[in-house]
Amino acid sequence: MRGNAKAQGTPRIPHTTPGWEEPGRRRALFYGVAALLLAFLAAGLTYLYLEQIREQAMPGREAVAVASDLRPGAVIEPGMVMQVAVPEAALPADAITDPAQALGRALAQPVAERQILRLADFVGERGSSLSARLPEGHWAVVIPQGWFVAPLPQLQEGDRLDLLAYQSGRPIEDAGVIVRGVEVIGLGMNEGQARELTLAVTMEQAIAILYGRANQFSLLPLLRPEGAQP
Repeated sequence: MRGNAKAQGTPRIPHTTPGWEEPGRRRALFYGVAALLLAFLAAGLTYLYLEQIREQAMPGREAVAVASDLRPGAVIEPGMVMQVAVPEAALPADAITDPAQALGRALAQPVAERQILRLADFVGERGSSLSARLPEGHWAVVIPQGWFVAPLPQLQEGDRLDLLAYQSGRPIEDAGVIVRGVEVIGLGMNEGQARELTLAVTMEQAIAILYGRANQFSLLPLLRPEGAQP
């Protein structure tokens, strides 16, 4: 009787068999992911290696590039240029390959950092003149700073402007834009400030500017955001 009571008061510990399937599945998943990552890594390294071989196999030449952004009128000095390797197929026909061809010469147009210099980039070369850079159907017009009622913003060649016109004595509601999206193709600078603008305009835009000036309109230059439609 006492033995039965003792047996009834002692909890039974269930006997279980360890499950091996779940750890096995986890290990299989881990090894599968690891193998996939190693495959991607091997493919990437192989691609880089083949690209290096391809670049070495392609014929190339030394060309002269600028070390920083330069504005029109800048005279090339030794520290402004560097030689870079360029694939033969990507080299412009009039590219400068010897720094001596560029030193001491003035730029006719802006060039960006690491841009390959070309003969047409310099003053006096065919294709470097202002008329050669005018868009088709456009004329160049120079507008002095004195025509504007506010200082000119910090402009660069290639920027586009709207010109807002207002005639003194008229209701302010009569103010309006007379030309839109004219391109700045030249800047006359004086002590770091633009003293005149050279704009590429159509004939209709030139007439609108002339009419505004003849009728003593005040002009306000508005710089367009980059990418805005003309």
